[in-house]
Amino acid sequence: MMAYGQPGYPVNYAPKSRIAAALLAFFLGSLGVHNFYLGYTAKATTQLVLFLIGCFFFWLVVPILFLIAVPIWAFVEFIVILAGGGQYRTDANGVPLAS
Repeated sequence: MMAYGQPGYPVNYAPKSRIAAALLAFFLGSLGVHNFYLGYTAKATTQLVLFLIGCFFFWLVVPILFLIAVPIWAFVEFIVILAGGGQYRTDANGVPLAS
């Protein structure tokens, strides 16, 4: 039984790195790798699927918008990770990111 006021994550759980998440967002953000790293699998899967749809159907008009929108989305998340704002203060388990 845990003491009152203690965090609810496992004792041996190592915090994820903010710098690693930011680098993943900058270089592989269109594929959602940074969200997979932080444990946000639904968002990561959405980014990956939208990017792949844009790649496979690039000759159509709407999927080209995916190829434009997903990298912008990833770059905004890169900035938010560096700033430590929003949900990117912690990983999906609620553990604060290490600097």
